[in-house]
Amino acid sequence: MRRITAVALSLCAGVALLTAGCPAKNSSTSPSGSSAPTTYSISGSVSYYGTETVTSGTSYLGVALFTDSALNADAGVSLAASATILASTSTAPVTGNFNFPLTTAGNYYLLVTYSSTGKLTGGGAGSGVVDNNGPLPSESYYIYNTGGSLPANPITFTASANVTMGVIAFNDANAAPGVSGPLTYTSGGSIPSSPLANKLHVWAYIAGDEYDASDFIAESGTNSDPSHFYLTDLTYTSGNWDLVAFYDTNGSGDELVSGDPYTIISGVTPTSTSQGISFNTTQTYSGSTETP
Repeated sequence: MRRITAVALSLCAGVALLTAGCPAKNSSTSPSGSSAPTTYSISGSVSYYGTETVTSGTSYLGVALFTDSALNADAGVSLAASATILASTSTAPVTGNFNFPLTTAGNYYLLVTYSSTGKLTGGGAGSGVVDNNGPLPSESYYIYNTGGSLPANPITFTASANVTMGVIAFNDANAAPGVSGPLTYTSGGSIPSSPLANKLHVWAYIAGDEYDASDFIAESGTNSDPSHFYLTDLTYTSGNWDLVAFYDTNGSGDELVSGDPYTIISGVTPTSTSQGISFNTTQTYSGSTETP
């Protein structure tokens, strides 16, 4: 399963940020008396002016910085930094600051999302998948300097000077494509008594593709909300998806293996669609082919 590297909680300029920490404004002196190198950063402000519901302390802005113009955080390798900014009021605009200290020069790409519910999507394997930093289906997002389209435009960072982005303002012009809905798995007529956390998975594929673990375009783990799934991908906005939901019977992780109960929903249109999934032990995966 693709995961984002854990980041530490810090406080920058009075705004709670999930980031690697606040950059030093000036060089400091190490215990040995030598000067530590100055850390430079990419920083700015974000403001959401849309019409989605705002709940103080729950809704938030997500800011993610990538090294890949497709915003692909596969295995976390292209996610350079991320931050969440909680709403402090119950009305728009939702505003806050971000500050990402960096040491490597290069091009970086910025994605800003708004979450009315305090949730962000899980990740996947394809281009345009933004693991744990993507907007929920139908919620608003903004890709720096392109709006809603990929590839993103670069922010050039030299590692020898700070980059100040100014204010990045967005509204509801770009609603994330995807599929979400209630998810129910029953065994023997009832929901299993064992915890469902990390056991239920839903994969999305381009309709007609083989259902191979390395080829899915979006994946929704359900460890935080086993009764619901969320699938978003900013690249595959046309055509239909096939959804494969399964129950991990042996703790193998996010791999569909022999004996796992599963179901397939074919031909779902990823345009902020609501799609319920319900399955049981009637159909189990044989493991004999990549296509269940």
